Amino acid sequence: MPYADEEWLIKARTWLKDFHSTHTKSKILGICFGEQVLAHSLGGKAAAMLERLTDPNFSVTRLEEVELFPELYEAKFMQKNKKLIPSKIKVMEAHRNEIASVPEGFSVVG
Repeated sequence: MPYADEEWLIKARTWLKDFHSTHTKSKILGICFGEQVLAHSLGGKAAAMLERLTDPNFSVTRLEEVELFPELYEAKFMQKNKKLIPSKIKVMEAHRNEIASVPEGFSVVG
């Protein structure tokens, strides 16, 4: 859970908060769990999905085939590996939490 009081998460949230206040012009992208940790670290809130309020065991789990954007292969960090990674990959998704409020100055793009 992105809001758990586990030592590694507390350290991660503290680091994110410090980084954000020190590097004010840096853009930060969070996806899924990363998005939730970012929001919770920087003044927003991550919480259990609304469906879990009535069913604590509720979760969304699925295997999905995802097509990677061609631009990914042009990124500098991909140059050595672009021939090893297929254009479509299978991703296991598991969702139990969501963003309840977005930090001030942040925007949702997906």
